[in-house]
Amino acid sequence: MTDHAIDAAPLLATDPADFCADEFAALLLNKSAILDALADARITGVVVGFDEREFTTDIEFVVVSAGETVCSLPRMPVEYARRGFRRRSVDLSRALNLILCDLLGTDRDYDAGAEGTLRIDVAARTIVLKGLQREIVHHPFKRIV
Repeated sequence: MTDHAIDAAPLLATDPADFCADEFAALLLNKSAILDALADARITGVVVGFDEREFTTDIEFVVVSAGETVCSLPRMPVEYARRGFRRRSVDLSRALNLILCDLLGTDRDYDAGAEGTLRIDVAARTIVLKGLQREIVHHPFKRIV
């Protein structure tokens, strides 16, 4: 994967039209829940590398920082919402995987898959998904929530 091709892709705000109203509202609730949990743990940033193939998304690496210090992802619960706003308590690492899959859901061709990173900046309260969607020709994508 070349970062140059990904960086050249337009930065798209998540379009509510890509989701039904319940899904988009749940996405925003989950973004807040994850950012709040990270802030409570004094985490300033997280980078998750992923590789999606067929119907599974593999997490290749997770880099967690607290300021300039690299640390481990804390084990803590996050109330994760689904359509209809049913919430369930999941571990923070599971919540990161779930929001990654939720964001990839509108960008992916299940047969082709995708690869890239999910970057979380707690102070800026942003989650940026960027990567390449695999097809005959790789298509770069970026999305910010």
